[in-house]
Amino acid sequence: MGMWFTDATIAFVKEILADLEELDNENAKIEQKILNYGRRLKQFSTFRSVTVENSPDESFYKNVYVGIEPDEVMPKPVLLDEAIEILTKKVDELREQLELGKQQEKLKTELFNKLTKDYYPGILDEILN
Repeated sequence: MGMWFTDATIAFVKEILADLEELDNENAKIEQKILNYGRRLKQFSTFRSVTVENSPDESFYKNVYVGIEPDEVMPKPVLLDEAIEILTKKVDELREQLELGKQQEKLKTELFNKLTKDYYPGILDEILN
């Protein structure tokens, strides 16, 4: 015997499901950006460290320009130190954004579980059929 749920209730649970999927996709994209920018930052920092250690003249690395791809905002090459600063800030911002996304995902998951297990048991069967 199936339960009967209002269209509004079904639509609400479906919306939460869609939100969870969207949050998951967005968080995955942010994680990928963090990896990409983090790799680039590590390359630049390593290059700077090696150059400083092996060159008595700081003017070499101080005049090195690098491109921060895949950043659409910074398509032109910038000085190495500036690139490191920009990437550090970008990675920090993305980590903060990811943390907020994970918190939202956790809250939505708790709401979804509460709705589907406590308040409207059986609604998932109704939605999936």
